[in-house]
Amino acid sequence: MQTDSFITIENFKERTIEGNLYPQIYSDNDHCTELHPVTFDATELVLSLTLPEIQDLANGAWSNEQIENRLVPIDAQIAHPYNPYRVDFLVEGVCQFFNLKAAGEIITNEAYQAARLAHRIGEPKRYMVKVERTVTQSMWLEVQASSLKQAFESALNDAADCDFNDGHTSEATYGIDEVQEIESSTDARKLRPRP
Repeated sequence: MQTDSFITIENFKERTIEGNLYPQIYSDNDHCTELHPVTFDATELVLSLTLPEIQDLANGAWSNEQIENRLVPIDAQIAHPYNPYRVDFLVEGVCQFFNLKAAGEIITNEAYQAARLAHRIGEPKRYMVKVERTVTQSMWLEVQASSLKQAFESALNDAADCDFNDGHTSEATYGIDEVQEIESSTDARKLRPRP
């Protein structure tokens, strides 16, 4: 139940809406194995929804597909780009966030607005995004070996001494490794690596 003492911006600042993402691996016979769950923060995505949408989510009216498509943050998706996954505990996370004790309990507009203010939903924010640039360089090495395994090992050992500028360089690919919201310009300076 949402009491007036519960519905404060300060109270909501300390709370998050979390879910669990279970990466899945399928074998040849379509048997699914779930890996250890990864907890993710969906607070910003959930609070960006309308109040009726959040109420429906809290009441369990959203399908798993809707939750996966709209409420799994991009950083959680990036961490598991090639694996299917299952999302769990997000509905419970919404209920805990809004202090809902019983199914069908109503989220008040006051609680919704206080939560959005506490998490600065709709306000411009600053982020530090760690971008990785990957360039693959390859070249042929001639090695003498008595087996394929030994040829691999010799090539890997010899590679450290090679000048790859004579080889082939692929187009660079870019990926996001990490995202952090920053509160102020002083935080941005702390996150930048020093030369």
